[in-house]
Amino acid sequence: MKNLKHLALAFIAMIGFAACNTDNEGTIYEPKAQNISFEKKQAAYGLTQDNSYTLNVRVTRNVGQGAYTANYSVTPGTECTYVDNNGGKVDFADGQTVSEITLTVNNMEKGVLYTFDLELSQADKDQADLNTNTAITATKVGVLCDYNWLPAGSGTYTDVYWFEASADDVPVLHAEGTDIYRLANPNLYVWTELNPGAAYKPGNHNIDFHLSADGTLTLDDDIYDVGIYANGSPYYYMYYDATNFGSYCAVFNDKGNITVYGLLLDGEDMKSLYTTGGVPMFTFNWTEGYPY
Repeated sequence: MKNLKHLALAFIAMIGFAACNTDNEGTIYEPKAQNISFEKKQAAYGLTQDNSYTLNVRVTRNVGQGAYTANYSVTPGTECTYVDNNGGKVDFADGQTVSEITLTVNNMEKGVLYTFDLELSQADKDQADLNTNTAITATKVGVLCDYNWLPAGSGTYTDVYWFEASADDVPVLHAEGTDIYRLANPNLYVWTELNPGAAYKPGNHNIDFHLSADGTLTLDDDIYDVGIYANGSPYYYMYYDATNFGSYCAVFNDKGNITVYGLLLDGEDMKSLYTTGGVPMFTFNWTEGYPY
């Protein structure tokens, strides 16, 4: 055992001497390629209630010596009126390593998400630093023109399928000038009932629906975050598609007593669908403020 200890100490000493040997130092890497890059692959979407909005997209480069102009393309994902204030070019002055592209979106409609895909030119992609391989050559940005949401009462939300638990005083909101209503983050209320004082809180998972004057209530065919959570991410979502799966996806409304059926969507592969065996996903008893 003593011999092993002495060998270990000798080995540590050798490492220490090697670390102090400046003859073994390598050359510090200095980037020479421009390495033009967007700051993020996808930025958080902007949110506004105005009909115009300016998106700011940061672009970086490794080398600050000398002026440089990078070129890029913009492809709108939503039909809209917009202005590329840079005209497809982003300039770097001598010594500058961060610059910015601005896109101004005009004449936006309420409830529409406007997205844009930006991509560097091939010539600028060829300026990538292959040693670091850090360049982000394409990015997606966007802005949601949101409704003006007004208070429209509250009720009791029951997560029938997953938690088998209820929460009172879940707020309802109304998109001004429309037939659109919203259950505001009901899972947060149920989670808080089940886990009082827990540090983790579910994010905003609203449920929007249409309610006509005759009491007809409909959900848009979509994916809804009303599943179980593990480390903050749902294993399953509610897949609602009454158009193609009307036998499994349906909504019933009896003067504010709402029952919703849907399919389960596997949150891992986002492809596999399962039935609930006839059990509703959730119910909502609109106790305060039901308009009809």
